[in-house]
Amino acid sequence: MTGRSKLNIPERKIILVLGDLIIVCLSLYFFLKHVIDMAYSSLVSMATLFSLGLFAYFFLAYVLNFYYLANDSRYTVNMVMKGLVITTLYIFTEILGAVILFDMSFWRSNLLLFLFLTPTAILLWRNFFVYVFKFISTTKQVLYLYNKSLGNDWEKDVEIINGFGIHTFYHVEEVIDIENTGDLTEEKLEALNERVDSWIIDTDTSRPLPKIIEKSMLEVLLAGKEVVTFTSFYENIYEALPIVSHNANESCAEILQLQHTRVRYLSRIFSFTVNFFLSLFVGLIFLLVTPFVFFFNLFFNRGPLFYKQKRVGQYGKEFEIYKFRSMVVDAEKAGAKMASKNDARITPFGKVLRMFRLDELPRLFRSSREKCTL
Repeated sequence: MTGRSKLNIPERKIILVLGDLIIVCLSLYFFLKHVIDMAYSSLVSMATLFSLGLFAYFFLAYVLNFYYLANDSRYTVNMVMKGLVITTLYIFTEILGAVILFDMSFWRSNLLLFLFLTPTAILLWRNFFVYVFKFISTTKQVLYLYNKSLGNDWEKDVEIINGFGIHTFYHVEEVIDIENTGDLTEEKLEALNERVDSWIIDTDTSRPLPKIIEKSMLEVLLAGKEVVTFTSFYENIYEALPIVSHNANESCAEILQLQHTRVRYLSRIFSFTVNFFLSLFVGLIFLLVTPFVFFFNLFFNRGPLFYKQKRVGQYGKEFEIYKFRSMVVDAEKAGAKMASKNDARITPFGKVLRMFRLDELPRLFRSSREKCTL
């Protein structure tokens, strides 16, 4: 049986692009600090060239499908050629930008090192990445659901999911015809869900699912496992829409919601970057404000500095939120209730905290930090 893992193509792309990001940032640092003659550089020129380099590399990588792992899952000549073309154009763009935009000069020996080390580092990282994933299973076990009466060629669909000429990193463990669930029990489905990581559904979306399937699917979603339509799976892996699909309603919605794998991938990178810098900004404010809140808390808001409360989050899991305490210590002794205008439970200093929303800083900092975890 194929090994189980939570990693598939999108997750592997994140790891790969983060490695590339580190290498490109280091190469740009070397270029700006040791290749360019510092006598002709300024903060503006360095920031411009750094941004230009990052944009050039990842734009070229996107255009040339450098992260399309379905076909390039091995260290092939095609992969090496792509890497050389991307790094060569990236280097050329950076040097050209320095000359044309800022009329800079270079140290020749360091420039040669930059020309040699950048593509070497990128290709060695890609080789290491491929080598590691030879020993780490990246395959998700799949439960495939279909409608036999609709004429689904389920055997062909299974072949597509398992990999029709490419590495999909999915393997069909079980196939269920949703119109033939007579001998299917909750115990069987529960045992099956223990063995699978994903549900792929190719059914008529205008018809309701059997209750037993619907209930099991809800449990799978709450467990944090993947449930996708066949159309969505096909588009993510093959970067195209299937010729025949019974998920017609979802297909249109997926296109409108920009479900194309590269668009979603860039969206995740953008979200990570925004949340990363947001966490730094909020973290700095949090560190500056906390000593003052602690000091005034001793005189005008005696008791614990922080207030914590349990909330229900994604997949039905409970988590704790933290805030600067703005109410009296036993404010919820009679049970939790929403704060109201002129609430007697709010302390004088608590009113100041709430006026400027400073009580929310710990929660905001924790939230922005956790969103940076890919």
